[in-house]
Amino acid sequence: FLAAQKIPFVRIGSIEDGAGIPVSMDDEGSARQATEFLIARGHRAIGFIAGSREYALSGWRIDGWHAAMAAAGLSTDGLLAE
Repeated sequence: FLAAQKIPFVRIGSIEDGAGIPVSMDDEGSARQATEFLIARGHRAIGFIAGSREYALSGWRIDGWHAAMAAAGLSTDGLLAE
């Protein structure tokens, strides 16, 4: 709608081609950093509640959490809720 009206807009959390300006905020890196913070404080079973799969950024956040857990040798079995 906005593109058809020639109204500039930003698409947050999107890197795909399309109308508007795509903007991403390093969701994967942020989720990884948050998980690493908890690991550094001794936590070992760190659950993750993810957003809807219809948004690419939800997958990026899961990837960051999973990467931090794997790097620390920690299991993610049963710790992901979507």
